[in-house]
Amino acid sequence: MTCVWCCFEVILLDSPVLKGLFIVIDGIDFCGKGTQVDFLVSYLKNHPLDEKFKLISVVSTREPFNTGYSLEIRKVLQSTSDPYSKAEKLSELFVEDRKVHLRNLVEPCLSAGAFVVSDRYMYSTLAYQLAQGIAFDKLLRMHSGLRVPDIVFIIDISGKESLRRKALRLDKRPDEMFDRLEFQEKLSQNYRELKGKLPDHPIFVIDGLRSKDDIAKDIQEKVDSLVEKVYPVL
Repeated sequence: MTCVWCCFEVILLDSPVLKGLFIVIDGIDFCGKGTQVDFLVSYLKNHPLDEKFKLISVVSTREPFNTGYSLEIRKVLQSTSDPYSKAEKLSELFVEDRKVHLRNLVEPCLSAGAFVVSDRYMYSTLAYQLAQGIAFDKLLRMHSGLRVPDIVFIIDISGKESLRRKALRLDKRPDEMFDRLEFQEKLSQNYRELKGKLPDHPIFVIDGLRSKDDIAKDIQEKVDSLVEKVYPVL
């Protein structure tokens, strides 16, 4: 799991006209979630329904967020080659980082009527730390009371495909503790099973082996149904 600083631009309406939407795109490393976040943000900023009135404000963000916890996460990820070590510590760090993310960015933006699109959320912890050996029920309890997104997309690729894409990248990322085929395959399975384990979460599992444009179109069509519900009839 890559730990990258969060960058975002917030332009909000003084008097929100729309209901905020919280949209999450998640999945294992190199599944293409960052690309799809960029595609979706661009699409929402120029949404066909909003062409005349320009009411939609969009915030792009990611986890880990820019906190002291994220610095600790980075240190842990790069300090060991054993993917099963420090599971408890990582679980706690990710959840605390997430709480700050929600409190300082996500919740205020949603209250102001913005559409928030996040690269990763609680589903990363539920998949990664489950693969590390933490019980699923315990991980759920750690997230008790945290906001459930309005829609979630899990981009599904195999662990083998993830490592293949990593090897092809020109901007080589340093190896981290989770970069092992066996662990990546567990992650892929864990992500795939989240929809069945979390029936109250609006999760869509998206085939990540298709073209970027086909994936983007699939995501856009599903998001459109939400936008139509919150966009005012003028």
